[in-house]
Amino acid sequence: MNRGNVLFFWLIRALGLAAVLSCIVGFTQLFSAVRLMEDANIRPPDQQSLVIVGCLAILFLYQFVSIALLIRQQKSVPTLRRIRAAILFMGILSFVLMFSDLAMLQDIGHQFEANLSFQGEWNILKANFFIHLVYLLSSLAIIILYLREGFLFVFSKTGKDDALFLTLHYTGSLSGISGLVFLLITLWMQKGQTGDSILLAIPMFSLVIMSPFIFILVLWFLERIRRRNIWDDEMQSADVCKASQIAIWPTAIVALAFYLLAFRLPDNRIAAVYWFPMLFFLFQTLRSLQIVFRWRRELSS
Repeated sequence: MNRGNVLFFWLIRALGLAAVLSCIVGFTQLFSAVRLMEDANIRPPDQQSLVIVGCLAILFLYQFVSIALLIRQQKSVPTLRRIRAAILFMGILSFVLMFSDLAMLQDIGHQFEANLSFQGEWNILKANFFIHLVYLLSSLAIIILYLREGFLFVFSKTGKDDALFLTLHYTGSLSGISGLVFLLITLWMQKGQTGDSILLAIPMFSLVIMSPFIFILVLWFLERIRRRNIWDDEMQSADVCKASQIAIWPTAIVALAFYLLAFRLPDNRIAAVYWFPMLFFLFQTLRSLQIVFRWRRELSS
C-alpha cells in the first residue's frame, strides 16, 4: 500500500476503536443514568446526557463508513462473502436501530417526567447495545484484515453485479430467518395472548428486520440502472422466477394451516397481525436460500 492507503488504514482502525470505546462508555453512562432515575428518582445531569449523545454520534459515523467499506469489499473480494454478508446484515440492522435508540432515550425521559415505568424501553436499549457491540467487533476485524492486505484498493469490475446479487439474497435469507425466529419467540412469550403494544410493534419490528434486504435491493437496482442493464440478465431473472414458483407452494400450505389454526387462538387479533409478516418471511427465506444454493453451485462448477 502507498502512503495514502496506509494513512487511511490507520484512520479506519482508530475510528473503529473509538466506536467500540464509545459504545461501552455510552452504555455504562446510560446504565448509571437509569439507575439514578430508578433508585433516587433524580434526573441525570446534562453532562451525562451529552456524553451519551456524543458516543452515539461516533458510533453512527463508524457504522456509515464501515457499511460502505463492507459493500465495496463484497463487490471486489471473492473470499469470505458469506461471513461478510452476515456482518453487513447486522451492520445495516445496527444502523437502523440507532434511530430506535434515540426514540427509546426520548421515551425514557418522557416516562420519567410522568413518573411511569420505562423498563420496556430500557430492555430494548440493552438488546440494541448487544447488536451494536457484536457488529463493531466483527466488522472492525474483517475490515482491518482486508485493508492490511490491500484488497480494498484492488477493485475488479468483473462479476461485481453478480456479487451484489448474491449478497442481496444472502441478506434476504438472513432477514427471513431472523423474522421467523422473532415472530415465533414473540408468540411463545405471549402464550397466545398479547396486548395492544405488542400488536402495534410487530409490523414496525418486521420492517426493521427487513431493512438490510431492502437496502441491498436498492443498491442492486441502482447498480443496474447505472450500468443501463436493468432487466437484461436472463440468468438472474430466471433464477428469481424459478425460486419464487417453488417457494409459493409451501408458503400457500402454511397460509392455509395458519388460517385454520387462527380460529383456535383466544385472541383473533394475533392472527390478523401475524399472518402477513409470517408468510412474507417464510417466502423470503425459501426463495433466497434457493437462489444462494443454486448460484454457489453454478459458481463452483
